[in-house]
Amino acid sequence: MNRALQNMPRVRANLNHLVSIFCSVFRENSKRIRASFFNNELVQLMWSKYIHSESEYIANYLAELINVEGKQSEAYILLKDILVLSNRLNFQILKPELLKYADA
Repeated sequence: MNRALQNMPRVRANLNHLVSIFCSVFRENSKRIRASFFNNELVQLMWSKYIHSESEYIANYLAELINVEGKQSEAYILLKDILVLSNRLNFQILKPELLKYADA
């Protein structure tokens, strides 16, 4: 991987930090970790591509998450937090049509 990144010194310099955040952002329910993760320029670039290429998968996942018996309020709180973070960072974490659930 180092060879592939030799022409990208900023990426290479931040890779260990990004891997650490990436491994925890999807395990932990932490606003601080999500903010740190989505505030990174490289993550924003890759995430933008991901939400567009996998929009159907993400929509299905969120629908399943919202429909888990007894977990709806947690799902809505998570989506509301994502909406607030998106606005704070001025970065689209989820497509707007998926954030409609945040208003529920």
